[in-house]
Amino acid sequence: MLVSKFPAVYPEHRYRVRDPRRLLISAFRVTVLGIGIFGLWVWGSSSGPGTAANAALAQGPSVWAILGTVAMILELLYLRANWFGAVIDFSTAEMVYPGGGVSANDFSDYLRPRYLLQRFLRFRVALRDIRSIRGSNRKVMSYSKVFMGASPRKRNKTIFGLSFVGPCGAATIWFHDEGKRDELRAAIQQSNRMGRPVTIT
Repeated sequence: MLVSKFPAVYPEHRYRVRDPRRLLISAFRVTVLGIGIFGLWVWGSSSGPGTAANAALAQGPSVWAILGTVAMILELLYLRANWFGAVIDFSTAEMVYPGGGVSANDFSDYLRPRYLLQRFLRFRVALRDIRSIRGSNRKVMSYSKVFMGASPRKRNKTIFGLSFVGPCGAATIWFHDEGKRDELRAAIQQSNRMGRPVTIT
C-alpha cells in the first residue's frame, strides 16, 4: 500500500486535480471557432464584385468574423483559467482554483469586474481558511445531446461540485467527473487533517 505524498513528507509537493473532459470540450470549441473564423475571413475577402448579393457577402462575413474572434479569445481565456485545474500548493499552504463558482459577499461584488469575469480567472485561498467542504450535484443542458437529437428527458447531464466555506467566503468548483470531485475533496481533507489519509492500493 502506497500512501499519497502530502506535506508531512514532501513540503514542496503540489497536488493537482484537473477536469480532462472540461478541457477537451473547451479545446474543441476553440478549434471549431478557429476553423469558422478562418472560413469567414477567407469568404469575406474572396467574394468578388458583380452583383448586389456578392457585395453583401463581402461585408457580412467580416462582422461575424469579428464576433467569432471575440468569442474565441474568451474561450481561450476560459481554457487558460481551467488548464491547471485545482492545485494544492503545500509550500504555501494554499489552493489555486478556476473561477466560475465564487459566491458574492455583498451587493457591490455584482458590479466588480473580477466577479463578473471570474470564469476567466483563477483564485487563491489559504487551506487554513477552508472550514467546511461538501459535495453537490447539478443537472445542466447537454448541447451535444441536443445536437444528436436526444429526447427532452435525456438532454441533461450531471456535473459534480465541491463547495467550501470559511473566512475566505464560499465557492464551488465544478467537475464533469464525480471521481475527480472526490479526489480533490480527499486531498483537502488530508491537508487540513479533516478526515482519513488518501491511500493508493
